[in-house]
Amino acid sequence: MNKPYVKAGVVESVVLWDTINLVYLTVYAANALSTGQLKHGDKEINTGRLGKIEVVDDEVRLGAPFISSIKRTSTGSTLKFRQSNIFNNR
Repeated sequence: MNKPYVKAGVVESVVLWDTINLVYLTVYAANALSTGQLKHGDKEINTGRLGKIEVVDDEVRLGAPFISSIKRTSTGSTLKFRQSNIFNNR
């Protein structure tokens, strides 16, 4: 859905999350919250296969996403992937 905007030069970067792990973490955290295993003030949650995950205030953070930056040249565009911790900018 984003491809036409990337090709047109409207978008400078694309954020990629691991959706399988994001869904797993969401369900795991919701269950832990509903059963009392995750409480207000906890700093981390042990999530089984994902290991220990950071909790900050009311956010359960999967980790840094991959950000694909688009570099435009006279001969075309290239994608450059890097992992970025967007949470440090808050």
